[in-house]
Amino acid sequence: MGMGGGFGGPGASPPRKSPPRKAEPVEYNFNVTLEDLHTGGKNKKMRITKKIWDAASGKFLHTTVDKDIPIKKGWKNGTKITFEREGDELPGVIPADIVFVLNTKPHPRFEREGDDLVYTATVPLEQALTGVEVTIQTLDGRTLKVSEPHVTPGTVKILRGEGMPLQKSPDRKGNLKVKFNIVFPTLTDSQKREIRAVLKGGRG
Repeated sequence: MGMGGGFGGPGASPPRKSPPRKAEPVEYNFNVTLEDLHTGGKNKKMRITKKIWDAASGKFLHTTVDKDIPIKKGWKNGTKITFEREGDELPGVIPADIVFVLNTKPHPRFEREGDDLVYTATVPLEQALTGVEVTIQTLDGRTLKVSEPHVTPGTVKILRGEGMPLQKSPDRKGNLKVKFNIVFPTLTDSQKREIRAVLKGGRG
């Protein structure tokens, strides 16, 4: 006796269609100055090109799309801004997310360490031994003065609250670390003897 409702027979469920797959995210780098990350409020305009399937012509069309990214205080390298389903529009595929990845431009005066800024002052040995005064222009245009009676290559002066805004609490800031690069002069033998005598006398 045959069995009703066999595979493919009457009453069989239609095969399920697989859901459309989503294309892999597409990443683009965008460069931002340290000043803009310090003050925030500016927009970064990014232009991308994507493909769109034109059913009428049976061809892919290329179109340009502009995206505005509002820069926020304290953003760090690697911060990602995602525009969902803004990628290529292909038949049977969910468009990819477009992801912009922040890259901080190198700065002529400062390096960034997390929420802190680092400024390295180059000073001659004479000032390192007898007194240093350094003038620093901040990212927001102010002038800071740092004075130390003497410094060594390991000296670090901390200026609290003069670093980068905290990403989650932009009203608060990290610190500014002032380091010192001491330039040693080239000395003649007689100058070395004189310095040696002075240093020995200072220990006496």
